Amino acid sequence: MIMQPLLLHASNRTVNNNKRTVIHLEFSNRLLPGGLQWAEYLLLTDFTAIS
Repeated sequence: MIMQPLLLHASNRTVNNNKRTVIHLEFSNRLLPGGLQWAEYLLLTDFTAIS
């Protein structure tokens, strides 16, 4: 997978002047080629809503 992540981002200051924590998640519905494996892999098969 080749991607160009957003390296620069600007947003308003936090209301308490603390640093922000950023979590970047990647999702893909594809298997990796050539014997490569995802570090973590969870097969999702049931997409029905839980009520």
